[in-house]
Amino acid sequence: MHAIAETRRVDAVFSHASAAVIHGIPLLDRPGDIVHAITEPKTRRRASGIAWHRRQLDGSQVEMRDGLLVTTLTETVLDLARSESFASAVVTLDAVLGHESKRPRWDSRAGIVDRTEFEALLESLTGASGIRRARHALAFADGRAE
Repeated sequence: MHAIAETRRVDAVFSHASAAVIHGIPLLDRPGDIVHAITEPKTRRRASGIAWHRRQLDGSQVEMRDGLLVTTLTETVLDLARSESFASAVVTLDAVLGHESKRPRWDSRAGIVDRTEFEALLESLTGASGIRRARHALAFADGRAE
């Protein structure tokens, strides 16, 4: 990802499983060899080894982590919940959902997010692809699970 970020003429905002790796979010499956990044809807991008997702992002959806631009924790998890299997989405949601008895794991860099943040973001994405799948996974997920 660092090599991609340094060789692009435009800023690459890493997303999906690539952003999950940067955030330290546990994944059910190995992230694979494809790097996921977001580009503006008008821009056409093709490159081997990079899956470009066309979407407009505002400043509140992007942050800098380890010198790389990535989607925020909430955006990243919902991107995964919208595009991955139910089991994979639940594993990811369980890892980041906040609960009063939950303490950060010693081996996790990922933050904790309140369920209402995910619900609000889902409401704002009504009609987007994978929303029904993400809602189903969020309803099942439990921050107390490990």
